[in-house]
Amino acid sequence: MIIDYNGEKGGAAMEAVMERLTTTEAAIAAGVSVPQINRIIDEKILPEDLYSTSPTRSFRTDAALLIAFYFETADWLTTNARLETIRNARAHCSTWEEWRDCTIGEHYLTIRFSELWKTVDERLHMLSEAREMVVEDPEILS
Repeated sequence: MIIDYNGEKGGAAMEAVMERLTTTEAAIAAGVSVPQINRIIDEKILPEDLYSTSPTRSFRTDAALLIAFYFETADWLTTNARLETIRNARAHCSTWEEWRDCTIGEHYLTIRFSELWKTVDERLHMLSEAREMVVEDPEILS
């Protein structure tokens, strides 16, 4: 069986564009709900170095890809298979650009993250553009 997320190469280094994501931003980037994002932390689904709870909940950029993978493959893979795939993938892929071409093979199963990477990368770029539109000015609304 092959789970193929083939996509095009492109995009700036997202780690440089957006270092941390709020829970809402992580939900948008991963294409899931905010309660699902909170579940990731509450149930300790992802390794703790991918998120922070102090002073507020936030996520590393690459966590959005793994969150999307975890929830999008729930109908195809068991929880243990998804968690093992995440562990194995993290051992081989550590930067945002490496995730683009990350492929993990286990026995009869091959998982390619490229198409999912492309989707999450596009959402992250939209979030980055939205952040740039926000103006913080002490003269506005006190």
